[in-house]
Amino acid sequence: MPRIVDAAARRDAFVEVAADLIAAEGLEGASLRRVAAAAGCTTGAVTHYFGSREVLLAAVLRQAHDAAQARMEAAAMQVPDPMSRLRTVLHEALPLDALRRREWLVWLAFWAASTSDPILAEDNRTRYRIWRDRLLQLVTPLSDAPDETVDLLVAAVDGLGLDLILRGQGGTSADHAMARLEALLGRLLAAGR
Repeated sequence: MPRIVDAAARRDAFVEVAADLIAAEGLEGASLRRVAAAAGCTTGAVTHYFGSREVLLAAVLRQAHDAAQARMEAAAMQVPDPMSRLRTVLHEALPLDALRRREWLVWLAFWAASTSDPILAEDNRTRYRIWRDRLLQLVTPLSDAPDETVDLLVAAVDGLGLDLILRGQGGTSADHAMARLEALLGRLLAAGR
């Protein structure tokens, strides 16, 4: 009797393995051969689900983005007022735990590669538009200058997130990053109303 394989679960498993390799070693670590070895299968098994390394990498980036977006939306739905929703989404965007740290490491690898890859660069611009548009929805009822506020908040999240990732234990702590973000949020929204 042939073995029944859950194709979606198999694809997801390969994406997870590739994301782990990227987080640990950058994009170079996610060759089809390395993904197959880490997943305990042949390269042919990986290429059965992903026709090329580029298709697999695109799936990893999409999964990281979609998971973060879904988590942010779920967290935002748990709070009643606009300011709390904005705060929740911003905090959820920072690499404050192992899951979000891994996502940031994946994003950083793709951001670096997008400087010389036009397809990745366009994908990065698209994902930033989605992120920025979501923040704009949250900020608009709270600020008289929503575009400027969003620009500053995106820059703050990126800067604090990079500091948390790159300097690690010797740099910004999670509590410090959240306090800085809170202070900026308070100043921006107080000035905007």
